[in-house]
Amino acid sequence: MKKLFIIFLAFLFSGFVYTQNIKEFSSYAQAMQEFSVGADEEKIMVIYFYDGENSKIEKKIKKQILKSNSFKELGKDLVLLLVDTSKKEQARAYNSRALRAFNSQNIMPSLKVYIPGHRKELPLQTNFSDQEITTFLSKIKSL
Repeated sequence: MKKLFIIFLAFLFSGFVYTQNIKEFSSYAQAMQEFSVGADEEKIMVIYFYDGENSKIEKKIKKQILKSNSFKELGKDLVLLLVDTSKKEQARAYNSRALRAFNSQNIMPSLKVYIPGHRKELPLQTNFSDQEITTFLSKIKSL
């Protein structure tokens, strides 16, 4: 029971880690509901694919991209989908469509930017040097 409570608190806290304005999901189907008919067509979906294998790069992504002020400034216009491929098969099955559509080569960690309302997307981001991160954030802002 105590472990369940701690997991619940961690889950609750994780929603506030990035920003309160960015909607965060771990299910592709739930994230896509944000783009239903009549919804704001300018919303941007950022899909973060990770597997826990390269924690150094994953920490860099969280710190320099997902928690950055540039990213937070997008706020209400952004939907963040977290695709953790290290989870159990059932959880993986929910996001298999996102993997097939946006990361068919299964490159981890990586980021994909997609605007469903306009069917526009940026190439899969797999290089996370400081310069590439700066370029990536400026590309998102220009959408």
